[in-house]
Amino acid sequence: MKIFEFMTSTIEGCDINTTILEATKRMRDLNVGAVPVFQNQKVTGLVTDRDIVVRAIAAELNPATTPLGEIMSKELQFCNSNDEIQLAAQIMEKEQVRRLLVKSAEGDVVGIVSLGDIATHVSKDLSGEILQQISQPSHPKK
Repeated sequence: MKIFEFMTSTIEGCDINTTILEATKRMRDLNVGAVPVFQNQKVTGLVTDRDIVVRAIAAELNPATTPLGEIMSKELQFCNSNDEIQLAAQIMEKEQVRRLLVKSAEGDVVGIVSLGDIATHVSKDLSGEILQQISQPSHPKK
């Protein structure tokens, strides 16, 4: 199964200077957990609900004045719209991420695919295995 068959193809992003507060309202209205961040019509980052909690709220940044550019993830992970679902799962597992931006053959960002999307389109065994691998702690237990 190809990524384009189940990815979210409506990209609702925010400008790099959008405040965290504005972005959270947009995420609420769209019922999403992540938004791509654009600068000059080019995707330069991704902000997730977890980024907001860990990088902004825990650091006591003011969500009404702090721009997304200060908290966004800048190391983006991509797959191509014609890639097989298994390749997206492998990238997520290797990079320990739950979302990938999707590019067209021309290199334009045309969608986003999440672990949830994969879980609903592959076997329970494979999606459970992927989730287990992605959810490995990045630091040792105390």
